[in-house]
Amino acid sequence: MSAEQEPPAINAAAAMAALEGFVVDNDDLLALESRTGRFNIFDALGIARAEIRHSNFLAFILDPAESHGQGQLFLKALLADLLKQVPPDKHLPTPIDLEGTELLGVEVRREWEHIDILISCRQPSFVVVIENKIGAKEGPDQLSRYKEKVLQHHSQPALFVFLTLPDADGPTVGDWMPYSYKDVYDVFTRVLTTYRNAIGEDVLVFLDHYLNLIGTRFMNDPKIDELCQQIYKKHRQAMDLIWARIGSNPSAGRRGSNRAKAYAALTDQPKTMRQIMNETGITHTTYSFFCRLAEKGLIIKEGNTYRLAPKS
Repeated sequence: MSAEQEPPAINAAAAMAALEGFVVDNDDLLALESRTGRFNIFDALGIARAEIRHSNFLAFILDPAESHGQGQLFLKALLADLLKQVPPDKHLPTPIDLEGTELLGVEVRREWEHIDILISCRQPSFVVVIENKIGAKEGPDQLSRYKEKVLQHHSQPALFVFLTLPDADGPTVGDWMPYSYKDVYDVFTRVLTTYRNAIGEDVLVFLDHYLNLIGTRFMNDPKIDELCQQIYKKHRQAMDLIWARIGSNPSAGRRGSNRAKAYAALTDQPKTMRQIMNETGITHTTYSFFCRLAEKGLIIKEGNTYRLAPKS
């Protein structure tokens, strides 16, 4: 919090009672922890939202020549899901064309001409370009430049894929097909369900961790949303106190700190984002964060103002 911002006015006894009520016999909190608190190797390595690491993992699991030992299993599953959305005039293979056919001359490349993932196949002949965005926005003319570069060097029919988080902004260039991590989650989950007994144990563990990460970090989970709302409504005083006292999880970085400070500045009186920024000293807006809180009924958004939701 900024030097000028004071913690909520609350006496010590009331604060301790609120905090004890939050952690003692809190069945909702235990349920939430059991759903989200399992060990995850991607969290442990601090790469849960690292865009380049996700691209590395996807390139690894999609490359038939890599050490996962599953050949073209994951590649063909993802390609089939992508290609079923492509109109015939693109002259790309159909999912039926891939069924029972071995792809020849497959190459999966990372950062070719700064493109996140490029998949080329000699027979059937095609190229798939994947631009991966986790929170970041596309650069000026970025997609147009990538497409131009690919068409200069590859004569095969090409599919351009814009991979983002669910509900994120889609591509600004019409030739790029929007695709989300929920789609990736669904495809890989189907593969694991169908072929679990044929996949090596080490690869299974790795994929289970990856799918758990996508499911809990990148996708809406109605049960998690419900638990969070129940916990907040029952223990709002304790949570407000925690947020105001420590600002945010120390591992959350500047974004988490800004969100915590902005939230702690909310009262039952409407405030604009500019007022909140002036009060807290934060230099980055938290519009998307507040919109998510408003959707869950945790705060009230009225026009361009925000305020705390009434206590239930």
